[in-house]
Amino acid sequence: MRRFFPTLMSRSAGLMLALACLCVAVPDAAWAVTEKTTSSKTSAQKKAADKKASTKKSSAKKETAKKTTRKSSSKKPASVGSAQKDLARVQDQIRASEKRIQLTREQRAQKEAELKQAEAEISELRSSVGEVQTDVQVREQKLHELRVERSERLLDRERQVVQIKSDLRLAQRQGGEDYYKLLLNQQEPQALSRLMKYYGFLQQARAERVAALNKTLARLEAIEQEEQDELARLKTLRGELQHKQTKLTVAQETRNKTIKALSARIESEEEKIARLKRDQQNLQAVMDRLERVARESAEREARRRQEQAKQQKLEQEKRTRDAVAQGKPAPPPSKTPAPVWSAEPDYRPVPYSGRCPLPADGGIRSRFGTARAGGLRWNGIVIAAAPGSPVRAVRPGKVAYADYLRGYGYLVIVDHGRGLMSLYGQNDKLHKKAGDSVGGNEVIASVGSDDNSEAAGLYFEIRHRGRPSDPAAWCGFK
Repeated sequence: MRRFFPTLMSRSAGLMLALACLCVAVPDAAWAVTEKTTSSKTSAQKKAADKKASTKKSSAKKETAKKTTRKSSSKKPASVGSAQKDLARVQDQIRASEKRIQLTREQRAQKEAELKQAEAEISELRSSVGEVQTDVQVREQKLHELRVERSERLLDRERQVVQIKSDLRLAQRQGGEDYYKLLLNQQEPQALSRLMKYYGFLQQARAERVAALNKTLARLEAIEQEEQDELARLKTLRGELQHKQTKLTVAQETRNKTIKALSARIESEEEKIARLKRDQQNLQAVMDRLERVARESAEREARRRQEQAKQQKLEQEKRTRDAVAQGKPAPPPSKTPAPVWSAEPDYRPVPYSGRCPLPADGGIRSRFGTARAGGLRWNGIVIAAAPGSPVRAVRPGKVAYADYLRGYGYLVIVDHGRGLMSLYGQNDKLHKKAGDSVGGNEVIASVGSDDNSEAAGLYFEIRHRGRPSDPAAWCGFK
């Protein structure tokens, strides 16, 4: 036993030494062998340690989760409150912006109303100034005629005075008693009669010359009074004209300020595009209404003519039956009388194309179909006509519209029949009203003032069956 134990110990020592060498040479294998060798000894300890570690880890995880839950629960109310404050602030900003937009719209509407009132006042003042100028010209012409008549009367007076002085000198040379002496010295009755007639003619001529002189003097006095009255009237008229021209200048300045203020309200290109589109829609609405009225009128006229033809046919049949019953020949059919006035002038597109004149004098500033502000296109042309110059209808027709339309100023629309209409915009004064019949080249309006806008001058448009058409194809300009 004693021999066996040392031998066993020596063998164990050798085995341990071999394992150590093996661990140095191959670490992974050594650790595997070591773990395999010692696993039986430490398995219970490891299981206990792992159990304790897992217990500690789970406790730590639970504690961490509780802390995280407490932190998240403490942070949640703070984030919701901040979001609510941001939302309230944004809503306040939106409400403030809406109020500013509404205020801007109200101010724009007020400026547009002021512009319309200024345009109406300018038009009225221009008309009044024209009337006063005409009155001044009439008074000046009358004053000129009075002065010419006065000069003629002065010459008459000079001749009459000279003649009367000659008569007086002749009477003085003859003496106061010559007349009676001559009468008494006459022995023959015939000579006496001739002498009395001579003196009678002489006295009558003198009396007529004196009466003519008195009439001339009276007329001269009346002329002088009339001249004074005319001068006073002219002075009053010139003062009134100066006052009206001053008011006109103030109104134009107010109009220009209103236009500038209104233009300043348009802050973006989208607003300008929207305004132009609204103006086109307004014009299109007017045109649609006029087209509808014209169509309904044509339908009524067609029904009336159809009913008239039907009635005439029935009357003709009745007359024929009566004639046959009486054994008489059938009467010839009655001819339908031609209408006195036709609502549709003979204005067909092909025959009159390229033959109508331009409605105003001036160059073409903007042409049909060219680009305008906001990416839109011109549906007509702009004629660079002088302010106040006459606007004439290009063809005969009937005024279908004559009023102020936003974006087009004072607008006149003439219906020429057969689906053809001509439009005249940006006027300063209208000379015709809706329902008036106009002839070709007849003055219907006056060109408005130049406000340096893109549509300054006369806006002229032609529509055929509701659609814009190039005026160059109708008026033949280049």
